[in-house]
Amino acid sequence: MNWWERLCNNAEGTDADCPGAERPDRVPTGEMNAAGELAEEIIAHETLFNRGRKELQALWDGRRNEAACDCGTALVELAHMLEWDFVEIPTVPADVEYHRPKMTGEHSWIDDEGHEVHLNPEAGHMQSER
Repeated sequence: MNWWERLCNNAEGTDADCPGAERPDRVPTGEMNAAGELAEEIIAHETLFNRGRKELQALWDGRRNEAACDCGTALVELAHMLEWDFVEIPTVPADVEYHRPKMTGEHSWIDDEGHEVHLNPEAGHMQSER
């Protein structure tokens, strides 16, 4: 049974509820998100997928298309390697010019609206001071 049949049959219910449907061979698996560092270990190469500052740096360097392609490719590789049946597809960064911000520290900068943004490199999240 392939991933599509597994998802459709699982959603349709039992054989009695939906004539012609088969019981899935297993419960469909997948993830809504994956940590970038973990993804790199699994796919065995560097990626910009969920890598926070590395992805931002690519956008600031004018490499938006490369970042979008790399993230999509890494997600597909991850899904294949882990035999996931589904994944959540993240939004692609807008196709606009990304201005390199004024850096105020190693992990902080002033954004286009004048707000200071701090990146926590260990957790991978950002905080904006407004």
